[in-house]
Amino acid sequence: MQPITKKILCVLLLPVLLLAGIACTGNRGGAGESSGTGNADGSYPYGDDLPKDLNFGKTEIRFITPPNAINSIDVGEEDNQSDTVNAAIWRRNREIEERLNVLITDRKINYTQLSAQVGDSVMSQGDDYEVALICGSIHIAFAPNGWVIDMSRVNHLDFSKEYWGTRLIDAISYNGKKYYATGDLTPFYIADLFVMYVNETVWVDNISPKESKSVFQIVNDGEWTFEKMKSLIANGHKDLDGNGYMDNNDRYGLLCQIGGPVDAFMLSQGIKYSKKTEEGIEITLGTTKYIDIYEKLYDLFYATEGVKSLRPEESDDILGRKLFADDQGLFYVDRVVATGLDVFRNMKSTYNIVPLPKYSEKQKNYITSHYNGAQMVGILSTVPAGRYDAVGATLELMSSVSHETVYPQYYEVALKRKYIQGDESAEMLDLIRKNITNDFLYIWGNAVNNITGLTWISLQAKEASISSRLSANMESYNQALATLTEKLDALK
Repeated sequence: MQPITKKILCVLLLPVLLLAGIACTGNRGGAGESSGTGNADGSYPYGDDLPKDLNFGKTEIRFITPPNAINSIDVGEEDNQSDTVNAAIWRRNREIEERLNVLITDRKINYTQLSAQVGDSVMSQGDDYEVALICGSIHIAFAPNGWVIDMSRVNHLDFSKEYWGTRLIDAISYNGKKYYATGDLTPFYIADLFVMYVNETVWVDNISPKESKSVFQIVNDGEWTFEKMKSLIANGHKDLDGNGYMDNNDRYGLLCQIGGPVDAFMLSQGIKYSKKTEEGIEITLGTTKYIDIYEKLYDLFYATEGVKSLRPEESDDILGRKLFADDQGLFYVDRVVATGLDVFRNMKSTYNIVPLPKYSEKQKNYITSHYNGAQMVGILSTVPAGRYDAVGATLELMSSVSHETVYPQYYEVALKRKYIQGDESAEMLDLIRKNITNDFLYIWGNAVNNITGLTWISLQAKEASISSRLSANMESYNQALATLTEKLDALK
């Protein structure tokens, strides 16, 4: 086994996190002000309730993480000289080490190998790691196989605190057991929120002459609905080369992948994949509203002029982003992470962001969803019970300190000042963040015969109705869900 080292270059997949040259700010006692050792009187300016006299005698808290995930558990001192986020992460960890007398280390391993590595370690009862940072769908192997413990039984973890992602933690929990947690210790989960991008040049040239309100005003007035979006699409597209059909030389009202964004549309309209009852988890697809929204999406992709349907493939992602950046798209659906891509940063036109539209004006809030592979941490089942206190206190403090230092540098400085263009889009990001939704099956869907793929697979197949496919698969979905819950029920 390779040795775990403390100073490891944090390799970040996405340029959104490459924040060189961003000036430090005094945001809530953020990284630009922190000495890394707390206040002058020895107190600490954070919201945790940890005892002040904790001392774990240099206990090593070993993380295993994917190298190319949007994450930073630890970075080397030499890696944070011009990067305020990395600098905040480095100071956070050194402060935690000093306050708790622990040592934080981080081993990075290829995403495709992480599950196997953890599985081998657990099955052999190896004492290799305390915490795994999990992203994507690989989490579905961890809890059902007994690789992680119920974190609710670990001292010092208080998931009611604002620095934890309580809604996601509760959504993914089962029978009160919390196998995974997320929050400000992994602040880059914000990058995985789905949003609607709006090309300002296309809007001004084609929408403003007919629409008196800005897109921000439409959102704020509660009028940003699915039907409103469709009406604007109609005014936003044009056969630029005049050849009589729409191709890659023309301008589209909407550029959208028939993949993850479809799930985001469903959730933004108020659809849930499941609900928790006294009897367990119940699949809630197949309602009249679900069928209605599916038919609206089919109409959007296949019967609405000016919509370019993209496949969930890298080449189509590249094409969609390029067309939008070249002023060939009014609307484009993607995750927040796209703001940091070169094609967006090099755009001549301004791009704005707004939430995905509501089902109707009667819907109270705009609803936002994560990519269903949200970042989470889990405590491995091979950790001796005598080490739980040290692990729990470290994770709690990592989240509380991140809330005051790392998160502001990423969210307030990097996103809102460098990558989000304009104060109004920054305000939209706040609105988007306030209304994040999740449910059990949306996150666990890959373990239930890919139930979350039902909608977009049907759309890709150009099926005008989803009823037949849903009926044909419902028994297998219920069986897979029963298998999953039986495994979770069997855990200690």
